[in-house]
Amino acid sequence: MVVILSPWQRWLTALRQWWDELRLPQDRCLVCGKALPPLVTVFLCRKCFLQIPLVGTSYCHRCGRPVQERRLCYHCQGAWPRYYAQVRALCLYDDPVRDWLHAMRYLGQWELAYALGELMALRLADHQFPVDCVIPVPLYPQRLRQRGYNQAELLAERIAVGNWLPLYSQVVGRIRDTRPQAGLSGGQRRNNVKQAFAVFEPTLIRGKTILLVDDIYTTGATINELARVLLRSGASKVYGYCLAVDANDHDLEVGDT
Repeated sequence: MVVILSPWQRWLTALRQWWDELRLPQDRCLVCGKALPPLVTVFLCRKCFLQIPLVGTSYCHRCGRPVQERRLCYHCQGAWPRYYAQVRALCLYDDPVRDWLHAMRYLGQWELAYALGELMALRLADHQFPVDCVIPVPLYPQRLRQRGYNQAELLAERIAVGNWLPLYSQVVGRIRDTRPQAGLSGGQRRNNVKQAFAVFEPTLIRGKTILLVDDIYTTGATINELARVLLRSGASKVYGYCLAVDANDHDLEVGDT
């Protein structure tokens, strides 16, 4: 059964996000609470920023995973079809980002997404993706109501605003409550998200090049399935942009995507 947020639920979600933005501390680091200088645009102090394990210059051409002396990583050498053009990530799925992501997902620390989303927005131009709009990876409606926010949408919002791109949060939805991806093999992950998404407003994406935004990239199963659905509904091309990428070429025990 297709489950879509009603206009009333959408309005409440937008109102809650607006109120959350008003409650953001404008003069404190969102990680450690240290006072920040005036007129900062990224709510992180220098110490916390320097702890972020940014992705270097040697990475897989397709998924952005760090590699050495190879154009494609181990996962991208597989035979399963890829529907996305490329994926890039801001940083590695390592400490302290691993802890920040856990807090952002499960401990209600949504404000971290604003700081990290600002960094993603600043770095997007480096990848030269010719995109027309931004779409976050959706949560299942029941999970969205339980959590109160979609961390991918918060990241996507900062990316869209920082790059003057339209944000389409309601164009695509998760129509099946999939099991957690952690602990599944690559094939199991792909089967888990198969036919889990639907495009609700195809006219908005027809002929468009789309930037899909998520928090973690591991095997790419989620972004790939979303790209397939978007292309089938008329999108021209799909790129992916994630906060963190799993740097281990063989370990599939982390993340959701």
